[in-house]
Amino acid sequence: MSGLTVGELAERERVVSELEAEAEELGAVRAEVDVTTAAPMLCALSGAELLDETRLYELKIDGVRIVADKHARAVALRYRNGRSASSTYPEVLRAVASLAPSRVVLDGEVVAFDAQGRPSFQRILPRIQAERPLDVRAAMNEVPVSYLAFDLLALGAFDLRALPLSARKGLLMKLVRGRGFVRALDHLEGDGRPLFDLCRAERLEGVVAKRAASPYRYGPRRTEDWVKIKCERDDEFVVIGFMRGKGNRAALGALCVASYVGDDLVYRGRVGSGLDTAMLAALQRELEAREIPQFPALGEPPEDAKARSGCVRSWSSACASWVHRGRGAPACAGVSRTAHRHRAERLSGRAAGGSAGSRVSSARWFDCGADNHRSARQQDDGA
Repeated sequence: MSGLTVGELAERERVVSELEAEAEELGAVRAEVDVTTAAPMLCALSGAELLDETRLYELKIDGVRIVADKHARAVALRYRNGRSASSTYPEVLRAVASLAPSRVVLDGEVVAFDAQGRPSFQRILPRIQAERPLDVRAAMNEVPVSYLAFDLLALGAFDLRALPLSARKGLLMKLVRGRGFVRALDHLEGDGRPLFDLCRAERLEGVVAKRAASPYRYGPRRTEDWVKIKCERDDEFVVIGFMRGKGNRAALGALCVASYVGDDLVYRGRVGSGLDTAMLAALQRELEAREIPQFPALGEPPEDAKARSGCVRSWSSACASWVHRGRGAPACAGVSRTAHRHRAERLSGRAAGGSAGSRVSSARWFDCGADNHRSARQQDDGA
C-alpha cells in the first residue's frame, strides 16, 4: 500500500532522508505548501505538438482530479473545486497515509477501470455519487479505484513546486512504487506519438503534453506548460430510425443507430448533437417517406422510443458517422447513403449512447437493408 518493500518499511526514516536530500540537492526550498484553497494546475487546449524534445507525454486520465494532502497521519483528499473527497475514497485515504514521508502533497486522478483495463469515467460515477457511509461501502465493493499520481508538490519540509516537472516526476517515481491503491503515472519523453496511437487504438481520451522544465502553477489560469491533445473517436453506424424532439427540434430530434454483431443488427442508441438545421430539413423529408411497421434491429425497441412510435423506410445503405469527444455526448458528423467503410464488428459491446438534445416522445423506424450492409462490410474485411 505504501509503495515500499518489506525491507524498506523497516527503514522508513532512511528512505525519507534520502528523498529529502535529493530534493534539496535539486534546489527545493524548505517551505510550507498550503493547498487547502488553491486550484490545481490546469491544461490549455492548444499550444503543443506530439513531437517535442522539451516535453513529457502522459496519458490523459478519464477520472476525477484529486489533490492528496498529508500531514503526519492526517490526510485530506480534495476535488478540483476544493470540496472534500476524503470520505468518498477511504481506500485511497489510507494508502496516502501509509506513504513514508510525514508530509506529502500529490496531484493526480482517482480512476476506475473497465473490463478491458481502460480508465472509465462512466465506471467511476457510482463512487462519485455515493455520500452516505453505507453507500460508500457498497460502491467500494462494486467499483474498485486507484489514485494515479502525476505530480509531487511537497515532500517532507520541502516545497517542490518551483522545481522542473522532470525533477518532481523523478522524486514521485521513487516515492510511489508498485500497483497498489496509489500509483505513479509514467510518461514518455520527447515523443508522444506512440502514446497517442495507443489512445486511438484503445479508444482512450488522449495525452497531456507537459514541458519538462515547467514549475507547478496553481489554477485557474491555464498556460501552455500543460496541454491536452485529445483523440476524437469516430465510428459508423446504420441509421434505423429517428425520434421526435421539442422546440425547433420537434420534427427530428435524434437519429436512432445500430451496428452489427455477427449477422445481428443491434440497437446502439441515438445521436442528436451535430445535426444542423439544413441536415435536419433534408433528412426529415427523406426519412418520413420510407415507413415500415416493425423495429428493424434485434430485440425490442428501447423503452423511451415506444410511445406513439411509427416507422419509416430508409435507403438501403444509410450510414451515420458519429464522433465522441471525451465525456460528452456523441455528435453526428454526417450521414452517407453508401456504407463504404463499415466497421461494425469493432463496436461489439459498445454503445453509441448520448442524448437527443431534447426529450423525445416518439420514434420512427427504417428498413436498413441488412443484406446490402453485410455485403459492404464483407468487402471491407477483405480489403
